Amino acid sequence: MATQELNGREAESHENASETLGASPEEAMLGSANACGFHQYQGNSYKELCFCKLTGNPGCANKKCTCPQGCGGDVVWQSAGTVTFKNRARADGCHPSTVLLTAPKTFIATPRDLKQCGGAAVSVIETLLRDSWILYQSRVGKGSMNQCFHGSHTASVKYLHLQSFCSYASFHAMPNNNHAVGACVKMHSLNEAGHLARQLFNMMQ
Repeated sequence: MATQELNGREAESHENASETLGASPEEAMLGSANACGFHQYQGNSYKELCFCKLTGNPGCANKKCTCPQGCGGDVVWQSAGTVTFKNRARADGCHPSTVLLTAPKTFIATPRDLKQCGGAAVSVIETLLRDSWILYQSRVGKGSMNQCFHGSHTASVKYLHLQSFCSYASFHAMPNNNHAVGACVKMHSLNEAGHLARQLFNMMQ
């Protein structure tokens, strides 16, 4: 499941994929969630190293790219505090079936780890919701979306990422009512990001 996620990231180049939404890289996430701070990745997992390289986290600056699609600027869309990239695995029933993954540039392993930041975690979630919404609407298609986190124990890639896909289908058994598997909200507009972030915070396990 998550192996598909990692090993199957689309290698295609995205036109203007390296354009940046917002300003400065690390300050954005720091500014919205001071209590979390900015953390460097310090592990050596093949899967997490791929995410580390794609997010540009300085903890893996001197390590080789482990992503099958490469780690160049044409693979990701940059926002101030996050990066977004396509998942090769598709959401059955979605038209288009593209799934986007959005990860923070600071290293956070799982939703459970994020919740330890307390109220500041809500700001991180809101940033992920906003950035993924903007890019899904502009790069995939207009319309409402499912916004999901895998459960901390079920995610095999221990680098926090939000999964975005159309609101009328499922992906990797999400959405569902078992928050240990995944926590999801339906997003219909950008101005919902704040209250949906609080909902996700309460659901995440």
